[in-house]
This record gives sequence, structure tokens and C-alpha cells, in this order.
Amino acid sequence: MNIESSEKYVKRSSSYEKENLEDLEVSDKNLEEYDMQSGSNTSETDIPIEGVEDTQKTQERIKELKMELETTESIKVFSEVFEKLKSIESAPNLYEFWPKESLLVGGASIENQEIDLVRTPGGDINVDFKLTEGHREVVKKKLQDKASGFSSGGKFTYGSNSEGYHVSGSWEKDEEGFSLSVSSGTRGNTKVRSALGLVRIHIPKEKIDSLSSVEIGQYLDNLLKNEFEIENGLDFHYGTYRIEECFT
Repeated sequence: MNIESSEKYVKRSSSYEKENLEDLEVSDKNLEEYDMQSGSNTSETDIPIEGVEDTQKTQERIKELKMELETTESIKVFSEVFEKLKSIESAPNLYEFWPKESLLVGGASIENQEIDLVRTPGGDINVDFKLTEGHREVVKKKLQDKASGFSSGGKFTYGSNSEGYHVSGSWEKDEEGFSLSVSSGTRGNTKVRSALGLVRIHIPKEKIDSLSSVEIGQYLDNLLKNEFEIENGLDFHYGTYRIEECFT
């Protein structure tokens, strides 16, 4: 993208000042990086520049570009964390600590704003998180809709399905090789309150070997948005990550 200065986006709009652009923290470099990463070719003609109404559209377009840029950066962060997790030698069996990395995310749909990535002894990776109380109801309604493709009767476990601890029942769905599991919050006739809202996205080793970390990140981002109604997806703009080991 050929931009001499950020003023190009606003110079022909009398009621819009450069300070607005600076407040959004969108720089020429960021916009150029966005174009390179997304393959788009943003030009002056993409953004309306005349009149009060067009000025508002200009502001909205810049915010949209900023949001898309942040999402791109979020996928990049996920990719780096994912690659780091892949490089850590996995625990040999169920009864040892498994490598884990925790991502702190934005938004109000995920409890503690935390997503855990856990590598299993077989080389698979589980993406675990817990929905907030308010968002559970949103997802619950979707699960009960047959059109969602989820089916009840599964088991939510920690560890392997054969040897692990049975936490609760679950709703299950296979989405192009990614296994989605949502805790029902009950085990038999017993309510398990601590399990309410638990979600796991299981990524098998075959997918990890055949797809790049960026592709997996993009796919996971879409799953969070489309399957679990998490608007921010993999938005790490307000967070960071920490490396841990866990027994799960």
C-alpha cells in the first residue's frame, strides 16, 4: 500500500482531524503490515472522504482496519505459542505433568479470560476454557438446536477417555477433524457445578502435522466465533501468555 502519511485518510474531510486517527493508534506501518498479511490492497478510494456522513464512515472504516489488524496479530501470537508448545517434550503417560500454555484473552465470554493449551502424551493438543455464567445460556440454547450439529451423550474427561477422570456428560461435535466437547454439567443424575461451562476443542496430531500453526489459529478463531458465539475469538489484544506445566 502506498501511503505518504496517515493524513491521506482524512485530509479532504474538514470535520475530521488527524488526532482522531492517532487516538486509534493506527499507523502507516500497521496498515501496510495489514495489507501484506491479508493480501488486500487498501487505497484512498476504499474509504469515503466527503461530507459529515462520509467522515463517520471513514472513522468506522479505520476502526474496522484496526480490528482486523489486531486479529491478525492475535493469530500470530497464537501461532508462536502453539509452536512453543509443540516443541516441548510431552509427558510419557497419564500420571505425569503435561505441558500447558495459558493465553489471556479479551472479552466477557470466557471465565478469567483464560484459554489453556495442553499437549497430551500422544502429541494431540487440547484447547480448554470455561464459559462465563452469562454466556453459558447463549451456548446452551445453540446446543439444544438440532441444526447446530451437536449431540448429547458424550463424556467430558480429564486425561484419556479410557483412563482419565470422568467429569461429566457432554455435548459433542466433529468439525473437520476438530472434536468439540461442551460439558453438560451433570454426571448421571448428579449436578456437577464446577463442570458447568467447560469447553474443550481437541486437535489431533494428524491435524497438527498437516496444518501450519497459523492455519490452526485461524480455524480455531472461526470455531470460537461461529460455534460458541465468542465475538472476540482469539483476541489477545488485552492479554499475554504464560507457560506452565499441568496435570490434566
